Amino acid sequence: MMVIADLFERASVQETADGVELTRVYHVEGLDGDAASRAARVLQVSGIPRIGEPHPLLAAATVVERSVTFLDPDNAEIAVTYRTPSAGTAAGAIQQAGGVAVLSVDFSATTFTERTSRDIDGRPMRNTYVVLNSVTAEAVEIDAFRPQLIVRIRHTRPALPKDLAKRFIGAVNADGWAGDAPETWLCTAFSTEREAGQVICTFEALYRAETWRVPHVMKINGLPVTQRRVERANQGSVEGEGVRWFTVYRAERFSDLGLTW
Repeated sequence: MMVIADLFERASVQETADGVELTRVYHVEGLDGDAASRAARVLQVSGIPRIGEPHPLLAAATVVERSVTFLDPDNAEIAVTYRTPSAGTAAGAIQQAGGVAVLSVDFSATTFTERTSRDIDGRPMRNTYVVLNSVTAEAVEIDAFRPQLIVRIRHTRPALPKDLAKRFIGAVNADGWAGDAPETWLCTAFSTEREAGQVICTFEALYRAETWRVPHVMKINGLPVTQRRVERANQGSVEGEGVRWFTVYRAERFSDLGLTW
């Protein structure tokens, strides 16, 4: 099957007191199989927006209806209807009450380089060299590439969130958020745009299971302190052990953002 997307002459836009409604029409040709299989498969064609997907130019409008008209055994048209939330929906009620409505949640990843002296099982990496029954051991440190989870939450707000952007960019979560422990999410961006009179924001954060506190391992004669001290430090180090975890990011209550996902 082949999709001919967006028949421009069949598209429509309507604005009422309840919001905006947009319709896009797709032509699908090359249908095959019996009548039952054609009817079942036509809505699964790649490239046809699914229920809940946002409009590419008006993110506040999402797909609420898809209807199929068969033109003949081989061809069909699919009308895809988008609507912005109205007062009669939960999202619309939240917006009109001056609150927040989440439009979409997207995940991606980035990578960073981390200096480490442990293998995948958490054991210290060491290398040895034996000459005439004399063993020379050396602690190993390498640069490892680590994947980092990114979440981007697009949502509406009643006004430009300048104060929220200043408050949260560069901060970690002070309390548990999205089911994760404190200090595991770091806000890196809070962008804003206007669409059809609405304020659309994107909140972006990086996840780090080990928390965003920064460790420092003391070296003695060029070698990291013993594994015993490292293990004790992970359980909560104290002055004098040679391993310290430093708090370098301020903490804010991410629950104050009102983003439920």
